[in-house]
Amino acid sequence: AIPEFVDEHCGVVVPPEDWQAMADALLHLYHHPEIFEKLSKAAAERVRAQSCHTRMIARELALAGMRN
Repeated sequence: AIPEFVDEHCGVVVPPEDWQAMADALLHLYHHPEIFEKLSKAAAERVRAQSCHTRMIARELALAGMRN
């Protein structure tokens, strides 16, 4: 996962290129759907808060020097 978008509160983070850790994490989520649901809800909230269109427009305007 990309750390700017996912952390341990809203997804599964494993070391890069560690296929075994990813497989283990997926199996864990499969066997614990309540954890999957909790992470999924947290991920949706994070995306809305971090990447909503009003926030992105404000950031882009700031980068372009068009915002006070």
